[in-house]
Amino acid sequence: MKSNLQIESVVAKPWTINYGFIDGKHEIKEKQIVVKKLQPINNNHGGFIKYHKKLYDIVENRQPIADITEVFGKVVETVISPKDGVLWSTSLYPMAFSGSTIALIDVDMAYI
Repeated sequence: MKSNLQIESVVAKPWTINYGFIDGKHEIKEKQIVVKKLQPINNNHGGFIKYHKKLYDIVENRQPIADITEVFGKVVETVISPKDGVLWSTSLYPMAFSGSTIALIDVDMAYI
């Protein structure tokens, strides 16, 4: 699997150049990432989300992804990864209610 920086540059840079968000020129790579299946990660308790992983980090089965804390910082839940994969998306909000999808991990990725 690719490292965090390699995946981020492959995913984000081409479309930001195409839509004029940043200057530059990109080339179409011989291999492109295709996400076939995303696994939602849900929490059981509400509170503030403190992520242990960054976007595009590789996560392993049973590895902690985030802590859910109460308003005073006490951890009420540690959310773990149900499978091996890549952290593909995180919540836009700093808080989550019980049962929220706080992240998505890519569990089936291929190259074309």
